[in-house]
Amino acid sequence: MVDLQGSPKADSRIDLVNVENPDLYVRSELNGRYRLVEHVATGGMAHVFTAWDLKLDREVAIKIPLVHLTSQPHFIENFINEAKAAARLSHPHVVAVYDQDRSSYPEPVRQALQQHPSDHPLPADAPMIYLVMEYVKGRNLRHLLQSGQPLPTRQALGFFSAVASALAAAHQAGMLHRDIKPENVLVTDTGQVKVTDFGLAHAIGGGHSNGTSPTTIFGTAAYAAPEQITSGEVSPCTDVYAAGVMLFEMLTGKLPQPEPAAAGASDAFAQRATRQASVQVPAPSTLIPTIPAAVDAVVLAATHPDPTQRIPDGSHLLHRLRSAVNSLPAGGHTTGQGEDLQATQALPRVSTPDATQPATHRTMAMPVLGSPGSPAADYPPARDNPQHRWASPAQRRSWVAWALVAGIVTLATIIAGVVLVNLYGPLSTTETPALVGKTRAQAEQAATQAGLRTDFKQQFSETVSADQVISTDPVAGSTIDKDGTITVYISAGKERYDIPDLRGLTLTQAGQTLQQRTLKLGKQTDVFTADYAEGQIVVSSPAQGKQVKRGTTVDVTVSRGPGVVVPSLLNQQGTQAQQQLQGEGFQLGQVQYANSSTVVLGAVISQSPEPGTRVAPGSTVSLTISQGPTTVTVPDVNGWNYTDAENKLKELGLTTEITGLNLIGKVINVSPGANTQVPEGTKITLWVS
Repeated sequence: MVDLQGSPKADSRIDLVNVENPDLYVRSELNGRYRLVEHVATGGMAHVFTAWDLKLDREVAIKIPLVHLTSQPHFIENFINEAKAAARLSHPHVVAVYDQDRSSYPEPVRQALQQHPSDHPLPADAPMIYLVMEYVKGRNLRHLLQSGQPLPTRQALGFFSAVASALAAAHQAGMLHRDIKPENVLVTDTGQVKVTDFGLAHAIGGGHSNGTSPTTIFGTAAYAAPEQITSGEVSPCTDVYAAGVMLFEMLTGKLPQPEPAAAGASDAFAQRATRQASVQVPAPSTLIPTIPAAVDAVVLAATHPDPTQRIPDGSHLLHRLRSAVNSLPAGGHTTGQGEDLQATQALPRVSTPDATQPATHRTMAMPVLGSPGSPAADYPPARDNPQHRWASPAQRRSWVAWALVAGIVTLATIIAGVVLVNLYGPLSTTETPALVGKTRAQAEQAATQAGLRTDFKQQFSETVSADQVISTDPVAGSTIDKDGTITVYISAGKERYDIPDLRGLTLTQAGQTLQQRTLKLGKQTDVFTADYAEGQIVVSSPAQGKQVKRGTTVDVTVSRGPGVVVPSLLNQQGTQAQQQLQGEGFQLGQVQYANSSTVVLGAVISQSPEPGTRVAPGSTVSLTISQGPTTVTVPDVNGWNYTDAENKLKELGLTTEITGLNLIGKVINVSPGANTQVPEGTKITLWVS
């Protein structure tokens, strides 16, 4: 049972000095939605916790980057961008990303930051970013490999097929993983495989988008491709290299390169880096002679030191793998999609490995060979003799015997395969057709023509029109058994939800109604109204019926009951207005004065609130009282030219009337007379001679 009670507390057993201690986070709540329940793991980049989604009542996994990484330049921006990209990658063998947000660090972490500010460049009030992902119940592939024993070949190929399928989808979408290794491959108790942490090493590494050669890369040393180590370059084929190393490890129980003998971390990395950059990964059959040559070929092609000679991306890797599997002897044969390469079986329970992993298994900052200050800048290239790489002389003699037996068996199998092909025709496989962009009907027709079945699954898409194919599994060009099934992800259009009618609902009812439509209750504004009982919603914004995206916030106006109506006090004398207010239970508020040419002296020009407004009983009403019109002093314009006099009077806000006019045009009299106080707009009569 998930414990949703309690809150993070300062525990005397918790090390408050170490801000990277995951115990400081447990039982804290993020943005009122996610409660961290249990610490699952800590890697080179982040802590992982199980958590409970308080809104949707489901278990999720939450990844929180380590504090020291959050202080790196551009880290937060890169992390958010990579999380958004990963969220767009929807695939059955990729751990789904549900949400990404930021909140304040839990109180124990902030205390640790405040107590030791010199140890951490991050201020105590810095935001904590986190990633919410699908919770996969099971364990990672490292747990199955920790004994050092190889996995059964078909089980290894089954796991690897799922990883290759995930990489194919990612590369097709323009994404790289950058840190493929057993720790990032999750396996459920039923054998389902999912790849996690797409692009997060890139978020920490920063991407090197400035066009300069990086001096440090983030990744895992044992699985890094030679070009990553020597120049920091990454591409789809660097993911392929890491996957190939992982396949070698699954098949043999060992890494291709032994642990370095150097005592220091820098020297150990230098030994591994130079050796890895110059030595071809051996064929798995050099350790396990029964491994078929076709599987050897996949490993060797995936781990070629020269990236131009390597399998270029996930789609080609998946194609090569399926071709290899199709060439294996009958028995436990692959399905049409190549995903279920063995019967479903319960996976063995293993103890959790020690938290301290070898450095070769952890995501970490790795210096690029030859860059200034790197431990291997001047390290001599490794000299390697493949035949002495793994075995003692006694072991090698034993392997030679095994190799002879295996060679005879393999030759017999090839001969039998040739005979079967000649008797019964070629293997019944075909190529997955290109369906992306087609309508559902067109995709179904194309698949049928290729002798394949379709399994349509709908997904929302902001970019692909409704009823058009977003992606397929397997991807186009992959080998698939005839009569196999293609999973076709078809667009349901943009994900939009109608704003429901919230009128008359309480805030609790409105919140539940909105949550059912993946919407959120926003700000609340109160209003007095006789149309709705107190506490009922009057109107929403956006309005009822408007279509909005998932997670949109809906603001509401809530009734405070009928209240009382503010009376009209306009044009009443101030004393009369005050008496009426007091008589109806209102309070007189601020009184201001202003000139008015339309409201008589001492009468009310305006009021606030306005007449007819519903307010709480006893509310305050403010008044503005007329001081009468603004007055103007009539200037003495006798003797002026009448046009100058007329202009002067107009400047003062007065109007004019001209009486009598002759050739001279001089003003001889003014009415009202000069220096008289008159209201603005008064007509002044000018007599002109």
